[in-house]
Amino acid sequence: MAFTGLEQSLVGGVDERACSLDENAPLATVDAADEEMTEQEAASISSILVIGNGCRLCHEMYRETLQATSMLGIACDVKHVTDVQEAKQYNITRNPALMVNGVVLCAALRLRSNDLAKLITAFVKHGKTMC
Repeated sequence: MAFTGLEQSLVGGVDERACSLDENAPLATVDAADEEMTEQEAASISSILVIGNGCRLCHEMYRETLQATSMLGIACDVKHVTDVQEAKQYNITRNPALMVNGVVLCAALRLRSNDLAKLITAFVKHGKTMC
């Protein structure tokens, strides 16, 4: 059976070889100013999804995203999507991916919570993404 796009990158459940990232990929950094997010800006975020295949790197992004949202005072739930059929709905071709309010902010990058916080803030304030 041949797979394309997301199916190919997510086949295998928790098989780390299916992740778009090499397990030894270096950490990426976000080139954005450290800016404060206001309560109103934090409240403007209604959905955050971490989409991946359930591998170690996808779980890492989920944990780091939870820390980033806590640092920023964002109250919405962070959903971790690991089901292939559900993930296909979002047209993600590389994983793990971070989606905020329906916009993919980054994909196939390893980011720590402080860089994810910068990325989310840059998106809310200026509409910037890494994709």
